[in-house]
Amino acid sequence: GWIDQPVDGDVVSGVISFSGWAFNEDIGVRALFLIINGSRVTQVEYGQTRTDVVDVMDIISDPNRPRLGFSYSLDTQTLEKGSNTIDLAIINNVGEIQLYGERELLVRN
Repeated sequence: GWIDQPVDGDVVSGVISFSGWAFNEDIGVRALFLIINGSRVTQVEYGQTRTDVVDVMDIISDPNRPRLGFSYSLDTQTLEKGSNTIDLAIINNVGEIQLYGERELLVRN
């Protein structure tokens, strides 16, 4: 998986895009969740077409391909001012959970 936005160290305010892609060859991804400061906050929309990822990563057997993208509009006013961490929890189709892509954000609302 990969988080395209935001990048580590971003200074953010207002509503920002949380987006990227995830896959699991042979098994597939069941769900993705946004983790903020160590707590699961919400499920993010998964299933956006990402043929660029399929091509570059040579994805052959993920049952979701090419729908590997995710996105979520995050209202940073719901976060503490100052430093916050975000991650992605990837749950595959056999129920395994993997945390991925920890980022630190500096919230300035």
